[in-house]
Amino acid sequence: MSSATVEEFVELLNAEQHVDLQKLRDLARHGVQPSVRGEVWLYLLGVLSDDKGQEMTSVRSKFLAYEALDKHNPALEKRVNPGNGGSPGTAAEFHPALVYLCAPFVQCVRVEAGMYFAFERLMMLMARHSARNPLPRQVATFLTLFRTTLPELHSYFEEEEVDIIGFATNWLQHLLAGELRIEDLMRLWDTYFALPDFLDLHLYVCIAILTNCKDSLEELDRSETRSMLDSLPPLDIDRIINEAINIRLSHQRSQRTDDV
Repeated sequence: MSSATVEEFVELLNAEQHVDLQKLRDLARHGVQPSVRGEVWLYLLGVLSDDKGQEMTSVRSKFLAYEALDKHNPALEKRVNPGNGGSPGTAAEFHPALVYLCAPFVQCVRVEAGMYFAFERLMMLMARHSARNPLPRQVATFLTLFRTTLPELHSYFEEEEVDIIGFATNWLQHLLAGELRIEDLMRLWDTYFALPDFLDLHLYVCIAILTNCKDSLEELDRSETRSMLDSLPPLDIDRIINEAINIRLSHQRSQRTDDV
């Protein structure tokens, strides 16, 4: 199915009383037009209320909450720019990957407060998922799937001494935010935010990417492989998503068979 037109999204977004979130999700799964992507994401992530009667009150409340935030954090500034002031030894929750995770929101959400609350919502969803599925468990599942789904590529990586755990950790932990081109990342997130279990699907998306890049990766040495895994080429994201869904179904069937 091809992506919906701008007009189809606008019709849903401009509903007088209620935004039909299920229809919005159905359209967004196949890609969101760039001109409406930011607003669509805000609804899909629950930043904006689907009840138009409450929307203005909700938006105003969020705007005031954002304005009240203390945006000056000396400890964080010290980490980002050591030349700035700050208390030595003060811990700050900052990682360069957060910049990549925030970039898509900066790219498509018009209002700064919207960027903040969308990013906050994503961080909350990721934290909940990590609490249920700790990263080491996700990596272990990835390694098993990689070995069984792509045995030749897995063996090649081992021969070339590619740090499989290292790149798997980055891919799983940061939703490919630093590795995919921004256009591909936002297309992927269109589908992710439309799904209730997108963080569960992500692991299979990572395997699907390796499947699609297999031939190219097998021609590279270790340093070239690392470079490609850190900066992925343009990808057919629709194809990747479809393959990821199929890989997950196959994995689930094999698990049920093992249980029997």
